[in-house]
Amino acid sequence: MTRLLLTKIPFFKEIIVSSFACENCGWVNNEIQSAGKIQEQGVQYKLHVSSKEDLNREVVKADCATTKIPELDFEIPPFTQKGALSTLEGLIDRAVAGLEQDQPTRKATDPDVASKIEEFIEKLTKLKDVEMPFTLVVDDPSGNSFVENPNAPQKDEALMITHYKRDAVQDSMLGLQASTEEEKSQNTMEDLRNEVLQFGTNCPGCNAPAETNMKIVQIPHFKEVIIMATNCEACGQRTNEVKSGGATEPLGTKITLRITDPSDMSRDLLKSETCAVSIPELEFELGMGILGGKFTTLEGLLNDVKELTVAKNPFFAGDSTIPERSEKLREFGQKLNEIILGKREAHIILRDSAGNSYLQNLYAPDPDPEMTVEKFERTFEDNEELGLNDMNTEDYQEQKSRDIELINQYSLMRIVDDDVTWKSLTKEKETVLVAAESDEDEETPVVAEFIDERPEIIQQMEEFRFSNKWKILGDDKEDSQESGQFIQTRSDGLIPGSESAQRKKSQGKEMLSGGQAGLISTEILRKEKEDRRQKEKAAERVADDSRNATTIFRDKSGKKRDLDQERIEHKKKEEEKAAKQEKYSQWGKGVAQEEQQRKNVMEALHEMQKPLARHIDDEDLDRFLREKERDGDPMAGLIRKKKEKEAKNKNERPVYSGPAPPPNRFNLYPGYRWDGVDRSNGFEQKRYARQADKKAVQEIAYKWSVEDM
Repeated sequence: MTRLLLTKIPFFKEIIVSSFACENCGWVNNEIQSAGKIQEQGVQYKLHVSSKEDLNREVVKADCATTKIPELDFEIPPFTQKGALSTLEGLIDRAVAGLEQDQPTRKATDPDVASKIEEFIEKLTKLKDVEMPFTLVVDDPSGNSFVENPNAPQKDEALMITHYKRDAVQDSMLGLQASTEEEKSQNTMEDLRNEVLQFGTNCPGCNAPAETNMKIVQIPHFKEVIIMATNCEACGQRTNEVKSGGATEPLGTKITLRITDPSDMSRDLLKSETCAVSIPELEFELGMGILGGKFTTLEGLLNDVKELTVAKNPFFAGDSTIPERSEKLREFGQKLNEIILGKREAHIILRDSAGNSYLQNLYAPDPDPEMTVEKFERTFEDNEELGLNDMNTEDYQEQKSRDIELINQYSLMRIVDDDVTWKSLTKEKETVLVAAESDEDEETPVVAEFIDERPEIIQQMEEFRFSNKWKILGDDKEDSQESGQFIQTRSDGLIPGSESAQRKKSQGKEMLSGGQAGLISTEILRKEKEDRRQKEKAAERVADDSRNATTIFRDKSGKKRDLDQERIEHKKKEEEKAAKQEKYSQWGKGVAQEEQQRKNVMEALHEMQKPLARHIDDEDLDRFLREKERDGDPMAGLIRKKKEKEAKNKNERPVYSGPAPPPNRFNLYPGYRWDGVDRSNGFEQKRYARQADKKAVQEIAYKWSVEDM
């Protein structure tokens, strides 16, 4: 007989459990099948087993799943076992049973293999004692396997779940038809728009490995942009950046918004890296490249500006603070807050030379009365900043070949030999040339002129590299030599022409100790010794200062930190937090329940101090027997009246004494005048019913999982 059960696993999905039992031979088998379809992505569960409680986790293993235990190099390939709903311990027992099935035959035919399998079975069996932690890996390309998380819906630190995209081999193994190349090429762009791509990078804050998510987003009435977000799990830093998904626009864009209402702060805003932001009312301008590309709201941009100029400004706090500058920055931050809160009207201008910035139009597709969008022609300086002046997008291959031919056709430099003598060039060199001509042959050719036929850009670069005509900054004269001669220094740090340089030149080679080698006078030796002694004293002074110096710690703003005071404040905060937590824990348990528990403990301690044998003269026992009400006791009415009279004298509030009320999660009793009618919305009843159903499903699932054991 085969029985089928459709059940739902909490935090997973619905499955079909089938159980087969033969009445003739007693053979029993059960298996599970997914009640849904094959998932879009495969799943891999990696469980780190460190205690026996982990062996009780429920495991749903589909028939196409691969089970591995890396510590034992053990693997159950797909489609070698039927799907099963069991626990981790049952999964190990099932593997042991499969290995023991043909052991008698192996012992007779191949004893060596049988002994090795026997040793491996012992290792599998020892896993149930959890003497050493091990790892269980369940890899299912269909995505229909499951490993229980007892802490659900919270995260389980011992369980790691990874979803992945199936490859062609796994699709063919599951019987899924692979898409053709034409369909793939048609859906590539659409898939990229709907898919979030991930690639590894390092955190800009702590340099720890992190994942960056990238997605293409279509902004209505604008264009496509690429949003990249990085979230570091090590230090918690989050960064996002926006890149334009298209080319540079032929015209620049200037967006001017008049802020009149706090609702303007919720406008979506895309600021590219080439966008400059200005607020004329505050005389504020933010250049391009600062803050990078951002896709945020107008309020988010203003908050970033305030954080950049005030909170993260190193000149706003610390030792380098100037009161006047700090006051100006503080006033600037207050004015920005007033603009954000809508208390001050202002204009914000976004000027993007590349035309890749955007500000949401709340009246789209109609024009916004408070916002103007202007297109402008880029200037030469704008193109220079964008790098467009040096960019050739038309016939650049032909231009490159022409430059190469020009270089190969002409030599880099030619010397032209004319009948021009040196005397005709300059009158000042006449006397020098007369002496030279007396020694040389008059028939020798004379170099008259150098003609440079190289490209102009190469000539300019060479002139820049080898030119010595530097101008002093701040000098109004055109020729730097007229304002004064430069002081030239040598590589050894001596000034040419100085006394020390001449002395060093006159001296011989130096020894390794720094002294002069060869025959030297007593005066020079005394000077060298005195210089060496002064250097050693200076080095000792610096070493003593650095050895006894205390480390100075500073915060992000540059202000000095007092670590001792910070420890005292941290300890004080921890004590206050512990006291508050203790108070809240008492309130959470209930003050009345706490008092009742204290009374019970005191009564228990009182009873513990009594001897084990209780005699007839025990006052507590006699009082308990006297106050006990018995059915048919003629004095019961008198005892009840006596108790009610004592309660009135004690001014105690009466309590409910009728039929048992319905239970609730707080164990609260109704008032003593309750008439027995339940006037609630039925939530407590539904809650207890749901708990009972959940417990019943768990008991049924457990019975099904252990029925064949």
